[in-house]
Amino acid sequence: MIYESDDRTFAVFGGRRYLGDTQYGKDGYYMSIEHDNYYNLTERLDDVFEEIDSDICTDLRENNEEYTRMWRETLKLLDDFTIIRQITETEGAVNLTAEEHRALSRYLSLKNDMENMERKQIYFRGHMDGYAYLKKIGAI
Repeated sequence: MIYESDDRTFAVFGGRRYLGDTQYGKDGYYMSIEHDNYYNLTERLDDVFEEIDSDICTDLRENNEEYTRMWRETLKLLDDFTIIRQITETEGAVNLTAEEHRALSRYLSLKNDMENMERKQIYFRGHMDGYAYLKKIGAI
């Protein structure tokens, strides 16, 4: 989200507030951003992408009922059908019952739907970050 007041622009991304060259976060956390690095957007985003991705997933779980429902269902499937974790996290041959096959199919479908929601949020987040970046460098 972008906020403007008194000729100052700051943005809030992933629970952190950016103003000028300083990033302010929760609990007084802050980090100075080198001026030269501000202009190398690709490097800056590579450095923080995992955190951005995690923030987006957390935000969806906390604020989107459909995503939360799907997330909880995937956790239940993992608990009820340990074979799913074996398939997704290990190697080797496995045999599935018809019920396990249905559960695996449902799990993969839910994970795909959740990933689509995450990608949509990342896309919108990119627009917000792009606007803040262009504003910061004086392009708009």
